[in-house]
Amino acid sequence: GSECEIGVPALAREGENPATLFVPSDGAATFSWRAGSTKGVWFVTVVCTAEFEREALEVPVTIK
Repeated sequence: GSECEIGVPALAREGENPATLFVPSDGAATFSWRAGSTKGVWFVTVVCTAEFEREALEVPVTIK
């Protein structure tokens, strides 16, 4: 399994931001947030650590 930290910019969300979740080695994890009112392209950052490896991913999200 791995532990992942999720970053959603404050202007792209409302309410609490999911910060950390655990992904089991044989499955997947899902998170969601309520989109904010600020329009634009924002990047959701996911950083996962599994044992001694660390991977980072940035995913663009467009709020219209």
